[in-house]
Amino acid sequence: HIVKAFVEDGRDLTAFVAVHDPALVDELWEAPLGAERSVTLRGTPDYHMPEVPLRVTVAARANQDFGRAIRLDAGKLHVVVTETGPLPIHPSFWADVGLRARDADVIVQKNFFHYRMFYLTTSFRHIPVISDGATNLRRVATADYEVPTHPAAKVHDWRDYDPVLRAPRGPRSNRPGSTPVKESSSKITEPEQTVAR
Repeated sequence: HIVKAFVEDGRDLTAFVAVHDPALVDELWEAPLGAERSVTLRGTPDYHMPEVPLRVTVAARANQDFGRAIRLDAGKLHVVVTETGPLPIHPSFWADVGLRARDADVIVQKNFFHYRMFYLTTSFRHIPVISDGATNLRRVATADYEVPTHPAAKVHDWRDYDPVLRAPRGPRSNRPGSTPVKESSSKITEPEQTVAR
């Protein structure tokens, strides 16, 4: 949703946005720097985010703490696409792909972790934004899980379900977001998803 908004209405802003899209990282990892490509951002698998077509330049790539990252430039929009969930809470995330946080008009932060202390000297205004991504608490609270999970279910004792969660097995297919979000009547406090300037 956020990249789509920048494409439609924010082309005059120098914007930095991190997007989890492992398929796109696989597709572009071997592309030469400077190559122009028509791509489609799809975001985190199974989160059903809107597809965003872009004409981009492959500007940089890096192996970061959380895996591979590729910087795609579409005019003043700089999208860092990662193979695992991005954690851009420190300006070094952007520096790894040749960007300086000070040069941005807008830096999008979509995470539960408090990033403001790391951007103290570069980010003076914060605008809360709520979107339907991985950091939306409504999605976390209403997703299907292997065991009953609060607040969607009344859990009296976690010990009943602990053996199930600790049992050895392959990757879990029922992670939050693996199925479409169901509506819930629970009142949930949303996390701050912030566009920092």
